[in-house]
Amino acid sequence: RTVDDRALSAHVLRHVRSRLAAQIERQLQNQNECTLRVLEVGCGVGAMCERLFRDDVLIQSSHSPSSSSGVPQMSSCGKFVEYVLVDTKHANLTTARDALRILFAVMQKQHQRDASDALDSDVKNISRRDRVNADGRCSEQHEDAVAAGGTSIHLRASDADGNSSSSAAAAAAIDDLNVAWTVVVADGDDAGASPGSNRKQLQNYSALIRFVCGDGVEYARQNSARFDLVVAAAFLDLVDIPQALPPLLSALVPTHGTFYFPINFDATTYFAPPLSVSLSLSTTRTSSATRTADGEIERAFHACMDELSEDGRVVSQSDSGRKLLWMIPHAGGCIAASGSSAWVVAANGSGQYEHDEEYFVRCILRFVRDTVVASGRIEREVVETYVNERLKQIESGTLSYLAHNMDYCGFVLKNSERT
Repeated sequence: RTVDDRALSAHVLRHVRSRLAAQIERQLQNQNECTLRVLEVGCGVGAMCERLFRDDVLIQSSHSPSSSSGVPQMSSCGKFVEYVLVDTKHANLTTARDALRILFAVMQKQHQRDASDALDSDVKNISRRDRVNADGRCSEQHEDAVAAGGTSIHLRASDADGNSSSSAAAAAAIDDLNVAWTVVVADGDDAGASPGSNRKQLQNYSALIRFVCGDGVEYARQNSARFDLVVAAAFLDLVDIPQALPPLLSALVPTHGTFYFPINFDATTYFAPPLSVSLSLSTTRTSSATRTADGEIERAFHACMDELSEDGRVVSQSDSGRKLLWMIPHAGGCIAASGSSAWVVAANGSGQYEHDEEYFVRCILRFVRDTVVASGRIEREVVETYVNERLKQIESGTLSYLAHNMDYCGFVLKNSERT
């Protein structure tokens, strides 16, 4: 997460903030309350959702100022965030649910005591009893979260067809065995209120977080013109972009809705320093040549991203980051801002990798190894030798890693506004 935190384009995120703030003000001017609806597809373990709440992107405005510690205060002035996270992996959603519940508890504790403690130290102090059981219900409420008049966090299990929520719960392709959870942040006495209650009964709710196990693109297709923000982080370079973009854009409220598509891989994988040895690389089973290991491994890795699916469609592009410059407009989107979001990991002056970034680079190397070996483009022994040399560089604190990505945000026009 720290790698993404550094990488994300501040320029693009400023535009996202600005557009959401304008949408909030627009709603508040037209009515005395505001509902900001967000859809995130391919949410993974919920890191982007956490980031958007943590960094005060979703609950910004003069009505909900941040505390002196930089942790946003929970609003109770009629502003309401409905955030739908969609992922195909049940385990990812379970992890996301637990992490978000802890985050909201921390945010509420900060608001209640108005302290300046760092968010990281607060997270460490939260009891493991705050975690939730596998059946989707609270195992135990946090002692500090149920102060009089304060906001507590509650989990509510809902049917796979979403009976406990609004029409957005008409989710696509959800396995009947799965459960869509709802995390409600509610004022204490309102904890039992149903998320599907009349909007007036939800005035004091700050956020409704829903978890849907299914196909995010299909979910977007079935919820046309519903969302104020559609997020797809590190997602579009893994799918058939021409097929995925139109449904994602169609889920936006025309003109005023915002799409945020960060971390789209853009054709650069780089490890440094270069290996001092050359490896014998077999480009086919019958011919071989001695070439630089880095270049051959990178080319083979990127080639795997550009393979065709069985029906002949490109399902992933190694240069999707730059292609989105024209693919988004071609699909009907208007790009308001774009920017680079390179992943860069290097050891510090003491030869140590900060946070969990050594683990991150090890995962990248394993992914490159497994992908290239499975493709058969390079002999397994060659790839293993290359990766082992890189792992030695991690041990010595000399390996650096860079991957270039692109971020985008923008909007869609009403049909009447298009030329």
